[in-house]
Amino acid sequence: MNNDSTVFPHLPQRQALEFVLPGERSIPLCSQVPLSEREISGYSIRNAIKAALTGNWSKAGFERSVTMSTLQGLGDADMASNRLIVPAAVLARDLVAGTGSAGGFLVNTEMRGVLDALRPRLVAARLGAQVITGLRNNVTYARNAGSLTLTWQATEGTPAVETENFNTGQIALTPKTVTGLVEASRVFQLLTLDVGEAMILRELRLGVAAGVDAAAFGGTGASGQPTGLLNTAGIGTFNGASITYANLLEAQTDVLSANALTEGGRVAFTCRPAVASVLAQRQGFNASSPPCWVGPLAEGQLIGCPAITSIFPPAATLVAGDFAQMMLAEWGAGLDVRVDPYTGFLSGRVGLAASLSVDVGVAWPQAFSVATSVS
Repeated sequence: MNNDSTVFPHLPQRQALEFVLPGERSIPLCSQVPLSEREISGYSIRNAIKAALTGNWSKAGFERSVTMSTLQGLGDADMASNRLIVPAAVLARDLVAGTGSAGGFLVNTEMRGVLDALRPRLVAARLGAQVITGLRNNVTYARNAGSLTLTWQATEGTPAVETENFNTGQIALTPKTVTGLVEASRVFQLLTLDVGEAMILRELRLGVAAGVDAAAFGGTGASGQPTGLLNTAGIGTFNGASITYANLLEAQTDVLSANALTEGGRVAFTCRPAVASVLAQRQGFNASSPPCWVGPLAEGQLIGCPAITSIFPPAATLVAGDFAQMMLAEWGAGLDVRVDPYTGFLSGRVGLAASLSVDVGVAWPQAFSVATSVS
């Protein structure tokens, strides 16, 4: 059951439910460089990387202007020529191709697209988590866990009982930086096809986004990681061993009994595909009822609630809750990419380090309940 304990990149997502914490303070946002649709589509990652590699930005003047304007808005004085900012709008633009294994398939052939690497499905934002972008400073949210004392007045002279105090708390969000390093071969650097651009974009966007999604669920809060949902104090629990329809109702009861749903909120479930398979074979309310999990294992319904599978929850674990109570906070204006032409100089390889600063917060832990050892 629930206790009363106190407690990243732009992803393909459903619209998060509107949710405002009480006492929310004004958050200073990063100065975003406004880009038109034409400018977004015209931003060339490939040209920017070549310019950062050589230090010659004469053929990537627009990309350099975006980087410098963004860094000035952040008050960042480090405008080294090997650094570029990839705006979030560029990362989010539609892609028509993915990442091949090494780029060798792109030479002297007619390209119809590239097969992407096998990647995990990103689910936190799709389940309704709030994505807060453009932060510039550490931020806090005030939280009131108290309630008003009400008095029924028998007569006009009956005094109201004073509420003794408010049980206030605070959620602090501070940037934790995740970095992915990719080395590009000399052949890859020579690519001029549009598919090369799509490869770079997809690798940056999905690679870092997967890291953020993993931290949203399982971040340890140590060694530079955010504290993920499953390591947040106060999360409720329900029985997962030989899981039944009644256990799944208990998960929803945990959340509803704590008054933890947001206005218009919903309880949703997420788990690994193996757990979904167990639930799809588990009998529902009675012998004539459909199974507990209905629909495809990728995305279906669990006793009437939305349910999505992902590899990020631990094995044999089922997570239930109102995901609008989860916050994914992002600092800066997009991915910060640095180009290293020196480390792999003799082999002609260039290192690309992409960094994103994020944090994970849970408004009310009572909005979630978790079952382990699901069988």
